[in-house]
Amino acid sequence: MPENIINITSQRHEIHTQKSTTWKQVSDSYAGGKIYQDGDYLHKFTSREKDASYKARKKRAIYFNNTQPLSDMLVGFLTNKEIVRTKFKNQEVVDKISRVGNLNDFMTRVATNSGLYTTGVLVDSPDFRAEDVITEQDRIDKGLNPYAILYEPWKILNFYFDFNDMLSWVLLDNTFVDRSNPYALEQKITQYTLWTREFIQHFWKKGDAQASDAEFTGLLTNGIGGTTAQNPGKTHTIRKDKDSEWFISEPFPHGQPEIPFIFVNWYDKNNTKYADTVFEDISFFDQGIYNYMSLMDEMITGGSFKFLFFPGELPGVIEDAGFANLAAMSFDPTTGKEPFFAGPELSDVGPFLNAIEFLLTGILRKLGLNTDQEKDYVQSGQAKFFDFKKTNALLQSAARNLEKTERLIFKYYGSWISKSDEEVEIQYPKDFLGVEEEEEISRMFELMTTPVSGLKKQALKRIAEINFGGKIKKQELNKILKEIDESEDQPPPVDIENLVNEENQTQGE
Repeated sequence: MPENIINITSQRHEIHTQKSTTWKQVSDSYAGGKIYQDGDYLHKFTSREKDASYKARKKRAIYFNNTQPLSDMLVGFLTNKEIVRTKFKNQEVVDKISRVGNLNDFMTRVATNSGLYTTGVLVDSPDFRAEDVITEQDRIDKGLNPYAILYEPWKILNFYFDFNDMLSWVLLDNTFVDRSNPYALEQKITQYTLWTREFIQHFWKKGDAQASDAEFTGLLTNGIGGTTAQNPGKTHTIRKDKDSEWFISEPFPHGQPEIPFIFVNWYDKNNTKYADTVFEDISFFDQGIYNYMSLMDEMITGGSFKFLFFPGELPGVIEDAGFANLAAMSFDPTTGKEPFFAGPELSDVGPFLNAIEFLLTGILRKLGLNTDQEKDYVQSGQAKFFDFKKTNALLQSAARNLEKTERLIFKYYGSWISKSDEEVEIQYPKDFLGVEEEEEISRMFELMTTPVSGLKKQALKRIAEINFGGKIKKQELNKILKEIDESEDQPPPVDIENLVNEENQTQGE
């Protein structure tokens, strides 16, 4: 079969091209820590900011992760209660559908990833020679069960659906690092797998480690990696493409009536297979907070350590790099002024705090977790229902899509072993309102770790409503919520308010 290897291996679906950067940001936002700090999420606040100052600011920057606790909270609503599965024949799907766990464990991973961005699930089967497995018991004894693999969106390189909304083909990225030989240098193996309705075909490219074409072909023939896509076995012919650096397997039939691949997301109103998720926006809000927190830190540092202003020309190295992490600037010496230090005042941090609180409120609003901004208390009854209307709709849609995904996993698994399992019934919990309050309380406490007072008060008010709503009179609850609003906060790690007050007093003297 003729193929154009350059086209197959280089072309990407337009959505992949448009959203790959966003997917990485969402993933890094969820991971947090050094992964986030090493990303390009902190901006220079002006083009004049010195590299040394920017690097020092980036090293000090603190990322307050709202993406992970909110994602985990929603997934907890979906998976912490029993998922009811009935009328299925293949118990091994429940016991060990994934090579890293059972169906509950696997679907928790699917729920987490598909809430953040569109995720793919492939139900694959081990590759074996027919003469080695004669009976069904042979397959079971050898552990040659089909299994599910999760694909993040950046690993779904290209695909096409026909006019009947049937998947015609999909190109998947199974790139991995080969560490199979402890005496050899590890090498990255770029490997793509093409699934069509009729056949599977693999494409490999050598990584940085040097190996002859014969040695590399030998690795492929003997099998490297852990999935069918990476382990073609000895039954398939592998050849070198004469016009490129790619190694290719001959297409071989998979024998399935359709491609056993599922696109999973919580909500796709346009049926594009790739949904825009609330966590894309939340990751941008988190980035804004990250930047404003860094600028506020710089403002506090600048209030303590001023800029050096020097009459006359400064040596180039000082003009470029300043002293340590502090910037130095020159001015016209004819003014007669002596060198002096100047910089932002501590009283200037107020706008940053307001901006951070605005972004935090935006995060809560995306999930329907905000209160009525026109009132200083959380309402009960019908108002409480509308607080959660957006959250509930998202979770209901997620539950339906996860049920659909599980039904297809059972279907594709049964198709691989010729043991139909299309009558299975899956039911995820859908009574989200008023059932998972304890989970929500724990997550609200996580949100309270931020030093921003407004979010702390919102979390405290929500906890008070959950604990006392419906148990005490409405007037008494409103009184408690009002007291929270009027209460004084415990000082944050850096007592900004005292610093500002002291600065104002100094200016007034």
